[in-house]
Amino acid sequence: MILDISARGMFVRTSTGTAPKDPGTEVRVVVKGADAEPFELMARLARANVVRRELVSAADGGFGLEVTSAPEEFYSLVQSLS
Repeated sequence: MILDISARGMFVRTSTGTAPKDPGTEVRVVVKGADAEPFELMARLARANVVRRELVSAADGGFGLEVTSAPEEFYSLVQSLS
């Protein structure tokens, strides 16, 4: 689940221990808006916030991604959410 998104990046909430570990790791992300076809973008791991299982309800575990390449559909989606 994406908790925060901008034209430069996003924070993706995940279950405990599912975030990539190494900053700089390149990832392919598939995004689907409510009424749109899915599209892909490329991003780089900026940070990971791994939370112990017993603390998941109190803190957001997940990872921050820096967008490195995205189609125009991504920027249109971000603009529509502002």
